[in-house]
Amino acid sequence: MERAYRLPSDNELFGDENAEVGNASLVAENSMNYNLGFTINKEFKNSDSFYFDVNGYLRNTDDFIKREILVRTGTLTSVNFGSTRNLGVDAEARYYFRNKAMIGGTFTMMHLYDNEQYRGYEGTVLNSHYKDRMPNIPYQFGSLDAAYYIHNIGKKESGNVLNLDYNLNYVGQFYLNWESLGSSTNKYDLPTQLSHDFSATYIMKGGKYNFSFEVKNITNEELADNFGMLKPGRAFYGKIRVYFMQRRKHQHHNQQ
Repeated sequence: MERAYRLPSDNELFGDENAEVGNASLVAENSMNYNLGFTINKEFKNSDSFYFDVNGYLRNTDDFIKREILVRTGTLTSVNFGSTRNLGVDAEARYYFRNKAMIGGTFTMMHLYDNEQYRGYEGTVLNSHYKDRMPNIPYQFGSLDAAYYIHNIGKKESGNVLNLDYNLNYVGQFYLNWESLGSSTNKYDLPTQLSHDFSATYIMKGGKYNFSFEVKNITNEELADNFGMLKPGRAFYGKIRVYFMQRRKHQHHNQQ
């Protein structure tokens, strides 16, 4: 059990001079949280290892900081929103195959809803979306990732490593407005989103030279943010990084 506070961020208070308008009157979220979880971290004789962590929680929050769209300008802002309750679970699992490969994933499922029964200045007006799930927030999301490491390319003990990484990203269907609005067959929601990413990083000379190539949203899916605004489609990135300072050997060993 814990009493927690979340201070507004710089962007929430002052904006970003672009797509987000600040709100200097924001106050900190405050919540009473109840958490229960456990972790398994198992190492095997063949140098394989397995990690699993699951955590359930209940959060009763006052002055919840909620992001909204200003209809007049189409920009974002943040406001304090009465009272919410969030019942959820987070899970993560990973399996490491020696120093060659890894597969794992994360998953979150939560029920975050409006917990303020009465609204208005005097708190006497019945809240029409009491117990509705909060809009513009996914209720289920997660990822699956896998990596394969190829060591000493070119010659033995060269220190060169090629890292190949794959990510599957999942965001479940969620509402873009209060779920009690609209008919059962006509609600303003965002359908389930799935996307795939791939990256390759080649590390030379024990980390002195790094060459990276990444493809985001390989299949060019139609993806949107929490307010239904479309994100860019398939994208390619490349990066070259060089360390001019010699790295200490013990740092190098820890990174491998």
